[in-house]
Amino acid sequence: MSLKELAEITTAILTSLGGGGAIVFGLSSYLGKVWADRGLEKQRHEYSRLNIAFESQLNIATRRLQVELDALGLVHKLRTQEEFTRLAGLWKHIANLRNCFGGLAPQGMTLAFQDPQEQKRWNAQVRQQFDQCLNDANMFLAEEALFIPKHICDVAEKATRTATEEQYNFAMFEPHLRVSTIPGSPAEVTPVDMGREYDKAKADCFKRFSDATEELEELMRQHIAGDKGTP
Repeated sequence: MSLKELAEITTAILTSLGGGGAIVFGLSSYLGKVWADRGLEKQRHEYSRLNIAFESQLNIATRRLQVELDALGLVHKLRTQEEFTRLAGLWKHIANLRNCFGGLAPQGMTLAFQDPQEQKRWNAQVRQQFDQCLNDANMFLAEEALFIPKHICDVAEKATRTATEEQYNFAMFEPHLRVSTIPGSPAEVTPVDMGREYDKAKADCFKRFSDATEELEELMRQHIAGDKGTP
């Protein structure tokens, strides 16, 4: 049945009812309006309830997110402070090692001592300080390497390896510096000759060590300034 036929039938019914039909039509219109208003009010109430629930959930999610952001900010702050503390400790060890390395006197240097034994004791003390500084630097790197940026740690380890090479050179040359000649050598090499060879090896180590410390200083300054990338 089409809408046109339905409308014709409805009109015929209302016409047959006469005035009663008009009353019925008016009453039905009123009741339809009331029901529509009630339905709309119910929908409005439901929408208001859902809106309040949504706002409540949104506020809870916002507060939770803010708490997480605050926690991450605190962790980042503490991590940054700890990192700077470790970088400062690393540079302190490297700087001390550089001072001790530079203080190793060349072989045969008389310094200002009148007594050869006193000079010998002073040289031994300087050597001991160098060994201790190197040991401290290596120990610091072994314990803190995981918490120091890798590109900085790599250069610091390159510097300490060069200083360790100086220890090996000294251990190899030192026995020959205390004898008058080197037995079995074709030209009877003297301690003076061995001292010169050792000084050359030590100067080469110190040059490479200084280059590494300069590179380390530049990397650390860049890192502290905010450049976190690997060069």
